[in-house]
Amino acid sequence: MKLLKDLLIISVVALLIVLPVRMYIFQPFLVNGDSMKPNFSHGDYLIVDEISYRFASPERGDVIVFKFPGDPNQKYIKRI
Repeated sequence: MKLLKDLLIISVVALLIVLPVRMYIFQPFLVNGDSMKPNFSHGDYLIVDEISYRFASPERGDVIVFKFPGDPNQKYIKRI
């Protein structure tokens, strides 16, 4: 019984740590298309930093992932 209780506590603590990090700091992104070749190819899996541009503006040469204005569910990856 103690083992089950310990596993439950560890699971809850892990979720409380992982979910905010996953939602607000790092996001997974799958590249769809070849518009970013040779840096990124179709099917590449990226971890996108969500917090950097809250403190500084993007600069020329930076690669950004943004929501398409016409469809907020669609994300694009482009170089500035």
